[in-house]
Amino acid sequence: MRLIPTGGSPGKVTSLVCSSYGTAGGLLKSGIANIDLILEGYGSSITICYHTLEPYIKEKRKEAGPNYWMNFDWLCQKTIERYRSLNAENSIHNARKAISTALLDPQKARFLRTVRLFCADCDHDFGPARHETLGLHFICPNEPQEGPPHLARAILDEPPAKTWLRWEKKLFNFQRTFSPFMVLRKLKRDMEAGTYICISMAFLLVAIVLWHFLPMLPATLRCLLGLFLLGLVLWRFIDIFLTNISITFTSRFPANPIRSVLYSLMGYIQIALSFAFFYIAMENEHFTKDVTPVASVFFSFGTIATVGYGDLSPTTLLARLLVVLELILGLFFVAIILAQVAGWATKSRREEGDYPIQDLR
Repeated sequence: MRLIPTGGSPGKVTSLVCSSYGTAGGLLKSGIANIDLILEGYGSSITICYHTLEPYIKEKRKEAGPNYWMNFDWLCQKTIERYRSLNAENSIHNARKAISTALLDPQKARFLRTVRLFCADCDHDFGPARHETLGLHFICPNEPQEGPPHLARAILDEPPAKTWLRWEKKLFNFQRTFSPFMVLRKLKRDMEAGTYICISMAFLLVAIVLWHFLPMLPATLRCLLGLFLLGLVLWRFIDIFLTNISITFTSRFPANPIRSVLYSLMGYIQIALSFAFFYIAMENEHFTKDVTPVASVFFSFGTIATVGYGDLSPTTLLARLLVVLELILGLFFVAIILAQVAGWATKSRREEGDYPIQDLR
């Protein structure tokens, strides 16, 4: 810094600089100007000049008194305080940025639980896996060349995770073994899922109408046919929930998103038809008026849609419990099953693929 212009004496120029900064400090202290703007533009110049001229200021104060050029002192102190405040804010910002980076970057993050490779079919733990592979399926080394694939997945290293994966395996087994669709496929191997849904839909409608005419049949035939229809409807009713849960959360079957949404919607309609059958299967004394096939279907769809028009109402505890059950299961199906299936906008669980086990370690 050049403090002494051409032709000036050091003492005169130094006094001029100190007086100028002192005057500026007095104006800023009185609030005439915005101190932040001044310090932002001239802060470095103020501190450099003050520390450079500090010996001269001390000598001058021996003659003029300790308060000489005190506004210059105040201005320099404010500049130093501002720099300290900015440094503290920058340090906090950098610390927050480092924490965010660590949370988002798997290489920098600290995980409290490890991930394991577990197969529910052979109930075997194949060792640790990388944290970013959590939830991915892998090809079990014990999986046979022919036959259904094993349910093998990267899960958290905790007992509940293994327990729930075993339960998913049981759902998967029901879908492949005990579902009415699989039973019909043993009779007709080329049957498609769409054909089965149409057959089950027609069966529920026929069952509702047949039950209405059961009183016209002989007692023995009425009892046998009633038990047969009730058993088949219950089987299909349970199959709707277990199969849709299995397909949505567990199954690795090939799945087209649009087809999956359509089939789940048909399942939702069949839930309402199943409850319509249960309503008509109850005695009329459980409701405010006689339950006909049309009235039961209308009442069931109004209940599952949470609308209800009041033309038919339950009067007994059993009927009201059945209505509450339909409300709970209907909302569950919409909120969980249909929402999850509709989320498959671009890919299915099969399209995620089964990775070689060594790629997940």
